[in-house]
Amino acid sequence: MRLGFYGGTFDPIHNGHIHAALTVHEYLDAPVHLILAARPSHRVPTQSNADHRWRMLNRACDPYPQLIPNDIEMRSQKPSYTYNTLAALRTAFPERTLCWVVGQDAFATLPSWYHWEQLLDLCNIVVLQRPGFKVSEPAAMQTLLADRFVTCFTDQGVGEIVRLNTPMRAISATQVRAKITANEPIAELVCEDVDRYIKAHDLYQKEVAH
Repeated sequence: MRLGFYGGTFDPIHNGHIHAALTVHEYLDAPVHLILAARPSHRVPTQSNADHRWRMLNRACDPYPQLIPNDIEMRSQKPSYTYNTLAALRTAFPERTLCWVVGQDAFATLPSWYHWEQLLDLCNIVVLQRPGFKVSEPAAMQTLLADRFVTCFTDQGVGEIVRLNTPMRAISATQVRAKITANEPIAELVCEDVDRYIKAHDLYQKEVAH
């Protein structure tokens, strides 16, 4: 049986994330775990702490039994590296086919990831479109795609890459935070419980310089 894993800082989680996770669920016909990157290794610092982001993630997933908040990276005291997370997931789910979900913008940077060449020894990869985003993939990625791209997953279990053609929603966490800072409503961008949580804890009221 397949399992989907969708990692992110979710700062905050928004309707675009949920739409993407549900799309992957429908494609895989399997549950999708949303993994909170508590200490992302190669991103700018988050604007809300891991505890706030975890609580918002749970609220956003609550209406959808097929979406499972996963705190595997929160429980580690080390920086979040996809390879290490996948190795731990392989131990936790030895009989499952692991499918790691990534946006096409992040996928293009794969050669900069820790142990990137070994990732496909542990999982399959699902690449999602990002609306309005065009990227030139480096030669290493073109070579990888030529070798590993398939139109649909086989029973091989690991080592395959699929691109989903379903367009994702044009929402970003940056957009959500900017609207909050400008005192503009975000009800169309996040679920009601997340909106309420952000207001209750005065999150993202000020821009944080990086």
